[in-house]
Amino acid sequence: MTKQAQNTKLRRPITVTDLYRRKFNVLDFTGQFKALVGCPEVKGSWMIFGDSSQGKTRFMLQMAKYLGNFGRVYINSLEEGESESIKQGFMAERMEERKGSVYLLDNEPLDTVRQHLIKRNAPDFVFFDSVQFMKGFTEADYIDLLNDFPDKLFIFTSHVQGKEPKGSLAQAIRYRSFVKLYVHQYRVFPQSRYGGGLHYDIWPEKAQAFYLKTA
Repeated sequence: MTKQAQNTKLRRPITVTDLYRRKFNVLDFTGQFKALVGCPEVKGSWMIFGDSSQGKTRFMLQMAKYLGNFGRVYINSLEEGESESIKQGFMAERMEERKGSVYLLDNEPLDTVRQHLIKRNAPDFVFFDSVQFMKGFTEADYIDLLNDFPDKLFIFTSHVQGKEPKGSLAQAIRYRSFVKLYVHQYRVFPQSRYGGGLHYDIWPEKAQAFYLKTA
């Protein structure tokens, strides 16, 4: 045993009673979103991943709008930035209904996002769209982000290679995420530590037409 280990003050182990008394910041999801992921905690990360033109961005906006019921949401648009395409997505989802809680960041670097996170009116939820456009972002940066802001929820989108998140960084984030959401043909297939488990149709008409045809 090293001298440093000998001098480290041990924390008292958490008893069952301690754990049961602890109140966590759990979101009271209802309806389709509860069926999808259960009632999640504001902590750690999620990942939304899928191929292009499958509904990934539209689902991100739908989730952001829903989370706007529970707190302040920032969407860091790294691929599209402040653009006509993002504007059309916001309009299609009637994001003006959350104009006091959902905000767009125009391709902001991590250091700037961190500055937002320490402000008095800091966001509760931050989307990064997408991992592949996060210049210089490493797995160590990701872990530091979670450790430095344990009371925030970070949601990353990712392109795929086959059916897997593209690249080692995206794979690492997916591995550590509490909720994993795979998007294919306008349908979301979840894996969640909070329950749920039912698929969610981003665009019901298109999703149902595809899956009925392939059933």
